[in-house]
Amino acid sequence: MPDVSMPFALAADGMVARADTAPRGEVYHCLDCKAQVRVRRGPKNAPHFSHIEVTQCTGEGVVHRAAKMELRRALAERTRPFTLLVPCAWPGCPGTVPTPFDPFLGGYTEAVNEKHFELGGGDHVQFDVATLLHGAVQVAFEVYHHHPKSDEWMRKGLPNWVEVHAEPLLTDPYQLVMVKRDRPVDSVIEAGRTEPWRLRHVTTLEDVYGYRARGSGRWIEDAPNDEDVDLNEFDAYTCPEHTQAHNRLLNLWVAEHLPPVPEETPEEPAGLDSFAAHMDAMRRSATFAARIYEQWNVPASALTGLILRACRCPKCAQPSVFVASSYVPKPQVKQFGSLLGFTRQADSWELNSYCCRCAEPVRREDFQSVTGYDLPGDLVASAMRAALA
Repeated sequence: MPDVSMPFALAADGMVARADTAPRGEVYHCLDCKAQVRVRRGPKNAPHFSHIEVTQCTGEGVVHRAAKMELRRALAERTRPFTLLVPCAWPGCPGTVPTPFDPFLGGYTEAVNEKHFELGGGDHVQFDVATLLHGAVQVAFEVYHHHPKSDEWMRKGLPNWVEVHAEPLLTDPYQLVMVKRDRPVDSVIEAGRTEPWRLRHVTTLEDVYGYRARGSGRWIEDAPNDEDVDLNEFDAYTCPEHTQAHNRLLNLWVAEHLPPVPEETPEEPAGLDSFAAHMDAMRRSATFAARIYEQWNVPASALTGLILRACRCPKCAQPSVFVASSYVPKPQVKQFGSLLGFTRQADSWELNSYCCRCAEPVRREDFQSVTGYDLPGDLVASAMRAALA
């Protein structure tokens, strides 16, 4: 069979050699079959390595092995920060969200290739690359070239791991391009972005909220408020276009399936000499907020311990209610659906409260400056429970 040309080979020092820069006259071996190869460069031939003797080697594993070696080298040297390019969670979107990866890596004492990991009961897996802290796996990597990992790799018992594309590692091993576990594009949901009436055929809110792909891997990231966040939930990993698209889609679905939000407006603050009128306005504002959250399927338990603000939205001027608390535990944030969420700002996270009418994010300082009422979340929760009694 004709010999294959390969862009990479194994140098005598154990490093990856590149055909376009490898010195002539030195000894190189095939990364796939381990046979000796020579470097070829000339005016008529693109730089490549070829086998000295005829073999049956196809060279299929060369890129995969070279990428694993380059990643291990970068992890061992760690001369600059790592970035994880997380794929956008919108199905079919090729975009990525750059995320600092060094906080995930933490500290380790060595980086190795082909690390076995015991799962118990005699079962084990082998990772392409892993970082170790005194022999214990810290973060593991699978390098994807032709064969992605199956869903069974998502099972419990594995350490924190991530699957990354092979070829980008050969350009820059500090830029980790995460593999996307995409899902089929839903033509009904996609059409609903411009023709809301199509969403009548989407029966549950979960169908809309669950319209997300995921990355390949498993780990817990350092999250805001010291809460653990599963990165695979992708609450914060959509590109700017599809973050807005997803929030709009949720609001369109609500508009198609649920009754309109009540039109009552929070009362203007009463004078200091009218305590009874002030308390009555507070009660009516709490009822107004309760009815909004009921329409959005926010449970009363999500409001416990929070401070809310009933006022007109600074952007659309419609009556709305916002979360005024600067700290909200992650489990409660999830219960708010698209009305509350985190976005990454440089090296920190920002809590965003969204208007229930225009779905736009409104900063705390903006809605606090509008005339309205600060309401204890427990008061609104009581109004919600009273309506159900």
